[in-house]
Amino acid sequence: MSRESIKNDVLNFKVTMPNEGKADDSSNQLNNQNNNDNKNADGGSAKPLEINWEAFNKETEGEFKSLDDIKNLKKQASEYDKKLKEYEPILQEHKTFKQKLEEKEAFIKENLNPLKPFGGKKEKYIRFQLEDKYPDREDLIPDVMNIDKLSDIDAIILGELWNDPKADEDAIIEHYNKKFDTDLNTLMKTKPEDWDASIRFTISKEAREARAKLGGLPNEIQLPEDPEIINKQLQDKKNIELQANEATWKNLTSQEGFSERVFGELFNSKFFTKRDENGVPLKGEDGKELPPYLTWTVEPEVLKTFPEKVLQFVKTNGIPPTEENFSKIMEYFANEYFVNNKDKMFAKHETELLAKWKAQKAIDDHVPNLEINRGDGSGKSGEVDLSRQAYENFSKKLGKKTA
Repeated sequence: MSRESIKNDVLNFKVTMPNEGKADDSSNQLNNQNNNDNKNADGGSAKPLEINWEAFNKETEGEFKSLDDIKNLKKQASEYDKKLKEYEPILQEHKTFKQKLEEKEAFIKENLNPLKPFGGKKEKYIRFQLEDKYPDREDLIPDVMNIDKLSDIDAIILGELWNDPKADEDAIIEHYNKKFDTDLNTLMKTKPEDWDASIRFTISKEAREARAKLGGLPNEIQLPEDPEIINKQLQDKKNIELQANEATWKNLTSQEGFSERVFGELFNSKFFTKRDENGVPLKGEDGKELPPYLTWTVEPEVLKTFPEKVLQFVKTNGIPPTEENFSKIMEYFANEYFVNNKDKMFAKHETELLAKWKAQKAIDDHVPNLEINRGDGSGKSGEVDLSRQAYENFSKKLGKKTA
């Protein structure tokens, strides 16, 4: 291959940046470039692509053995996409369970309320229980429940009938006529204020004793726990727990650098660390982990809105702030972001690899003073000194900008 041919090939090579085209276009461009570079000078058929992988891996700090290895990250996308979809039915199941629980609570409140047969009236429940407890006084219980509304004379008579359900009312009146030396039938036809003061006092005293005794009967009946009160207590407790949970989540998400930690080192380590087939990070000869495939910077707007997004998510789904839940939720959002932005990430990764490959190719072919795209995102081109020392300096600079 002539020097002039190589120079023309390099000059005509253009790295497509992420915002200028799809990642696949860059891959095709690389393949096309390789095919062109490997044609015979006389226009013969293409020769197998030959790349100095040792030098290439040194430049990219990678472990590549073929072009397929370069595209290996793409395969991870479908795996994380699948994992993200696995979370969706879990969330849906949680929402369905929550809905069924609410429906069950409503059913219990509606159908297992002990006061429901009595129209929700406590008085009717107490009356029923008294009638069940004192079946021989059943006809007296309505007056017992309203004894405070009875006249003093009626309260006295009711007291005696309660003591002796078989007693005759006329006999009771005759008894008190003799005791008070008066005629109760006549007094019942007049107002108490028209009575003799001593008679009024005596009858009032006797009536208070009867009311005190009979008025305490309803207190013998223990009311069932009021579902309304229980539900309110449970709801108050639930609200307190929700407020405490929300405060804890808010404290976690409002810590300085929260979004940056989730979408910074942790995110890049999760998705771009070079790992073996068992998921263990690969290490170099010095014992240190190999540099990641890519370092991705999440958009400022995403970082800014992320804490509120997490708060809304846990509040809507009623998720307690446990350490396990926190890890799962952070993983969920990381997976979601990765799946939604994987194309841009792969485009950036391939663009950087293409730029480094081009620089390496120029060095390997010993072509001096070629104008090539620097591939550092600056969009600048310029004359490049391709001496060995200049290459070392250039690769270090390039590595800092693209690693």
